[in-house]
Amino acid sequence: MVAVSAILGNQTDHFALLKFKESIISNDPYGTLESWNSSIHFCKWRGITCNLMHQRVIGLNLEGHELHGSLSPHVGNLSLLKNLNLQNNSFYGEIPQELDISENHLSGDIPTTIGECISLEYLYLQGNSFNGTIPSSFASLKEHLNVSFNMLDGEVPTNGVFGNASQVEMIGNNKLCGGISLMHLPPCPIKAKISYQELHQGTDGFSPTNLIGSGSFGSVYKANLVSEDHVVAVKVLNLQKKGSHKSFIVE
Repeated sequence: MVAVSAILGNQTDHFALLKFKESIISNDPYGTLESWNSSIHFCKWRGITCNLMHQRVIGLNLEGHELHGSLSPHVGNLSLLKNLNLQNNSFYGEIPQELDISENHLSGDIPTTIGECISLEYLYLQGNSFNGTIPSSFASLKEHLNVSFNMLDGEVPTNGVFGNASQVEMIGNNKLCGGISLMHLPPCPIKAKISYQELHQGTDGFSPTNLIGSGSFGSVYKANLVSEDHVVAVKVLNLQKKGSHKSFIVE
């Protein structure tokens, strides 16, 4: 049974690598992928590292070969892949969900499913144009994460790999916040939850002296929130009026 699984795994790896090669047809100036053919076993192809026991791909390193083209999602089928290094090439388009590369022209949100690749240990996404937040699933990475020089924002997790500042690099993302103290990021804004009691107190029981306006669907009061140290406007809807709920959603 183990032998059958190994054979199927080898076939899957072989097919995935050939599909990856097909996506690089735009430009391969140094003939890097010329050895990627059926005349030799794929474990001997340039840039490929396999484990000794099952001859499965565990490393794909094509750094600095000026390859140009799109990225094949079939690389995600390299289920034992631990190290993927495609730095300093010219890949373009949005990143397929199972891939991770740096110094290219990739954009969009980072797919959360990358963090679900349980064998992945090193993830390098620096030098692209990714935006949005850092997926919390990346906490499962075992060794290193680099998301520097993108356009990421939001709160940085504190669990898993994020609990060790030496394992995470994220400079050049000026809108990140939170994280552990050793990351030296600014604190994230606190989204305050204001109780009805605070609103009642801040408006003096919705006193007419704090009434600043009224309309078809309700009234607006000035509220002095002591806990937040600022003044806000509070609209009280008359739910008996038809259309008041819709008015609230629009505002």
